[in-house]
Amino acid sequence: MKATLLGRRQSGKSTLFSALTRTPLKETGGYGHERRIAVVELPDPRVDRLAEIYRPRKVTYPSLTLIDPAPPTPGEPGVLTAAAIADARASEAIVVVVRAFTNPAVPRETPLDPTGDLRLLQEELLLADLAMVETRLERLEKEARGRPKGAAGGAAERAVLEKARAHLEAGRLMRQLDLTPHEREAVHHLEFVTMRPQVVVANIDERQVGQPPSPALVVLQTAEEGEGTRVLAICAPLEAELAQLEPEEEAAFLEELGLRESGRVRLGRALLEAGNLLTFYTGGPPEVRAWTLPRGGSAQDAAGRIHSDMARGFIRAEVVAADDLIAAGSERPVREQGLYHVEQKGYRVQDGDVITIRFSV
Repeated sequence: MKATLLGRRQSGKSTLFSALTRTPLKETGGYGHERRIAVVELPDPRVDRLAEIYRPRKVTYPSLTLIDPAPPTPGEPGVLTAAAIADARASEAIVVVVRAFTNPAVPRETPLDPTGDLRLLQEELLLADLAMVETRLERLEKEARGRPKGAAGGAAERAVLEKARAHLEAGRLMRQLDLTPHEREAVHHLEFVTMRPQVVVANIDERQVGQPPSPALVVLQTAEEGEGTRVLAICAPLEAELAQLEPEEEAAFLEELGLRESGRVRLGRALLEAGNLLTFYTGGPPEVRAWTLPRGGSAQDAAGRIHSDMARGFIRAEVVAADDLIAAGSERPVREQGLYHVEQKGYRVQDGDVITIRFSV
């Protein structure tokens, strides 16, 4: 999975990148930093607990490729560069970071307005999609003039693009447009950036951590979550500090703050949900590993994620819920309680399944 961070200047998106990539703040940031890209291991408490049970030689967390685009240069129009929009267009999800903190050391020219900042960013993405639609329609028109009279070609795509143009001109994002499977297929080759699922991160003050949301944050959450977009309140500088601690120190710090889990954990989970992915696990002395799979995927699909030979020679899957295994503390009691179940290749994998594939090739 690939995700791109977008945000206005001084929103804290590069600080969030530091937190997610566990890189010290001094190595990132800067007024005109270069584009950064990193493969990030997402924290997963289930992996940690399963590792306590299996005592493996290796532990592998779910991962994603994270991109922090360079900001516009001083004097460059807009709040997003063409390169940033291209990164977002080629990603499976977008993290939009909006400023919800006040800090005299990090001034801004306009009053604090997280909802307004989000609308400004979405407007630029919407205009980019509208420009793409206009360009594509012009090309289809030229191709139609070059065909013999009455010849078919491009009609289905043109109809969907006309529908998309009207939708975008009304200020609506493409993911809010109802399309039939046939219509989606007609434009599947076009990467609409506003079709990408979004997670909104409101970068809050440290003093707001663990407190009820501010009125501005309530407005943002009400508007976006009503449209199905997750809004997370995260203090990026605090998360960047936590990322530099050892796990025991981090756990103690979180407990002191009255938090059950870090913002990095919440954001990782929200990104997988936004990408319509679930997490399943494999465990044993060699390795405990988290795998991602599109929701609705089968046991045979899961086997194929592990190794193509497993999918080809699939016999059965032995499945137990990670939470049940963790609660029991080992495999023996969950087997004695009948919590393991044997499934065939068509079984729909559930988030949190621990799966053992039996196969023969």
